[in-house]
Amino acid sequence: MHRISLRGPWEISLSPVPPNLPTPQRLPATWTELFGDQAGTATFRRTFHRPTNLDPGEVVWLALTGCRGAGTVVLNGDKLGDMTVEKSSWRADITHKLMAKNKLHIELTYSPASDPQPGGLYDLVEIQIENCPLM
Repeated sequence: MHRISLRGPWEISLSPVPPNLPTPQRLPATWTELFGDQAGTATFRRTFHRPTNLDPGEVVWLALTGCRGAGTVVLNGDKLGDMTVEKSSWRADITHKLMAKNKLHIELTYSPASDPQPGGLYDLVEIQIENCPLM
Protein backbone atom coordinates (compact mmCIF):
# COMPACT_ATOMS: atom_id res chain seq x y z
CA MET A 1 0.00 0.00 0.00
CA HIS A 2 1.19 3.50 -0.85
CA ARG A 3 0.10 6.32 1.51
CA ILE A 4 -0.09 10.07 0.94
CA SER A 5 -0.70 12.14 4.10
CA LEU A 6 -2.92 15.22 3.77
CA ARG A 7 -1.29 17.23 6.55
CA GLY A 8 -1.98 20.70 5.26
CA PRO A 9 -2.84 23.33 4.52
CA TRP A 10 -6.36 22.94 5.96
CA GLU A 11 -8.93 25.69 6.31
CA ILE A 12 -10.72 25.10 9.61
CA SER A 13 -13.73 26.84 11.09
CA LEU A 14 -15.99 26.20 14.09
CA SER A 15 -19.64 27.05 14.54
CA PRO A 16 -21.36 28.55 16.53
CA VAL A 17 -18.34 30.46 17.84
CA PRO A 18 -15.47 31.08 15.41
CA PRO A 19 -12.14 30.09 16.96
CA ASN A 20 -9.19 32.41 17.06
CA LEU A 21 -7.19 30.14 14.75
CA PRO A 22 -4.51 31.21 12.34
CA THR A 23 -5.18 29.71 8.94
CA PRO A 24 -4.15 27.56 7.29
CA GLN A 25 -3.60 24.76 9.83
CA ARG A 26 -1.74 21.46 9.70
CA LEU A 27 -3.28 18.19 10.80
CA PRO A 28 -3.41 15.93 12.70
CA ALA A 29 -4.50 17.88 15.77
CA THR A 30 -6.94 16.97 18.52
CA TRP A 31 -10.15 18.91 18.98
CA THR A 32 -8.88 20.48 22.21
CA GLU A 33 -5.60 21.54 20.56
CA LEU A 34 -7.63 23.46 17.98
CA PHE A 35 -10.71 24.61 19.90
CA GLY A 36 -10.04 24.03 23.62
CA ASP A 37 -13.20 23.02 25.51
CA GLN A 38 -15.54 24.61 22.93
CA ALA A 39 -18.16 22.19 21.59
CA GLY A 40 -19.65 22.68 18.14
CA THR A 41 -19.44 21.73 14.51
CA ALA A 42 -16.07 22.11 12.82
CA THR A 43 -15.53 22.31 9.10
CA PHE A 44 -12.22 21.09 7.67
CA ARG A 45 -11.49 21.96 4.02
CA ARG A 46 -8.53 21.01 1.85
CA THR A 47 -7.71 20.60 -1.81
CA PHE A 48 -5.40 17.95 -3.23
CA HIS A 49 -4.34 16.71 -6.65
CA ARG A 50 -5.16 13.33 -8.12
CA PRO A 51 -2.29 10.90 -7.52
CA THR A 52 -0.24 10.37 -10.67
CA ASN A 53 0.77 7.16 -12.41
CA LEU A 54 -2.15 5.07 -11.13
CA ASP A 55 -2.30 1.60 -12.64
CA PRO A 56 -5.66 0.22 -13.86
CA GLY A 57 -5.75 -2.33 -11.03
CA GLU A 58 -5.18 0.17 -8.22
CA VAL A 59 -7.87 1.36 -5.81
CA VAL A 60 -7.62 4.80 -4.17
CA TRP A 61 -9.06 5.22 -0.67
CA LEU A 62 -9.64 8.28 1.46
CA ALA A 63 -8.88 7.26 5.05
CA LEU A 64 -9.34 9.09 8.34
CA THR A 65 -7.05 6.99 10.51
CA GLY A 66 -8.01 8.63 13.81
CA CYS A 67 -11.19 10.66 14.11
CA ARG A 68 -13.89 11.19 16.69
CA GLY A 69 -17.20 12.94 16.33
CA ALA A 70 -20.32 12.71 14.23
CA GLY A 71 -20.09 14.10 10.75
CA THR A 72 -20.07 13.93 6.99
CA VAL A 73 -17.31 13.59 4.40
CA VAL A 74 -17.77 15.23 0.99
CA LEU A 75 -15.43 15.05 -2.02
CA ASN A 76 -15.96 17.42 -4.95
CA GLY A 77 -19.54 18.07 -3.80
CA ASP A 78 -20.35 14.33 -3.62
CA LYS A 79 -21.19 12.94 -0.17
CA LEU A 80 -18.96 9.94 0.54
CA GLY A 81 -20.54 8.97 3.84
CA ASP A 82 -21.15 9.70 7.49
CA MET A 83 -18.94 9.30 10.54
CA THR A 84 -20.25 8.25 13.93
CA VAL A 85 -18.86 8.86 17.41
CA GLU A 86 -18.62 5.10 17.97
CA LYS A 87 -15.93 4.56 15.32
CA SER A 88 -12.40 5.96 15.50
CA SER A 89 -11.54 5.56 11.81
CA TRP A 90 -13.30 5.94 8.48
CA ARG A 91 -12.49 4.95 4.89
CA ALA A 92 -14.09 5.23 1.44
CA ASP A 93 -13.14 4.18 -2.09
CA ILE A 94 -12.64 7.37 -4.12
CA THR A 95 -11.03 5.82 -7.22
CA HIS A 96 -13.77 6.85 -9.65
CA LYS A 97 -14.56 10.16 -7.92
CA LEU A 98 -11.12 11.72 -8.35
CA MET A 99 -10.61 14.78 -10.51
CA ALA A 100 -7.36 16.54 -11.47
CA LYS A 101 -7.88 18.87 -8.46
CA ASN A 102 -10.10 17.66 -5.59
CA LYS A 103 -11.97 19.52 -2.86
CA LEU A 104 -12.32 17.64 0.43
CA HIS A 105 -14.85 18.89 2.99
CA ILE A 106 -15.22 17.22 6.39
CA GLU A 107 -17.86 18.43 8.83
CA LEU A 108 -17.51 17.11 12.36
CA THR A 109 -19.60 17.73 15.50
CA TYR A 110 -17.95 17.05 18.85
CA SER A 111 -18.25 17.99 22.51
CA PRO A 112 -15.09 17.47 24.60
CA ALA A 113 -17.07 17.85 27.85
CA SER A 114 -19.14 14.74 27.09
CA ASP A 115 -16.34 12.50 25.75
CA PRO A 116 -13.05 11.64 27.48
CA GLN A 117 -11.52 10.31 24.22
CA PRO A 118 -9.49 12.53 21.88
CA GLY A 119 -11.79 14.22 19.37
CA GLY A 120 -11.58 15.75 15.93
CA LEU A 121 -9.10 14.62 13.27
CA TYR A 122 -6.46 13.55 15.78
CA ASP A 123 -4.56 11.20 13.44
CA LEU A 124 -3.68 11.28 9.76
CA VAL A 125 -6.02 11.95 6.87
CA GLU A 126 -4.57 9.86 4.06
CA ILE A 127 -4.91 8.86 0.46
CA GLN A 128 -4.21 5.12 0.39
CA ILE A 129 -3.42 3.40 -2.90
CA GLU A 130 -3.77 -0.39 -2.99
CA ASN A 131 -3.26 -2.97 -5.69
CA CYS A 132 -6.51 -4.77 -6.40
CA PRO A 133 -6.05 -8.37 -7.57
CA LEU A 134 -7.76 -8.94 -10.90
CA MET A 135 -10.51 -11.55 -10.83
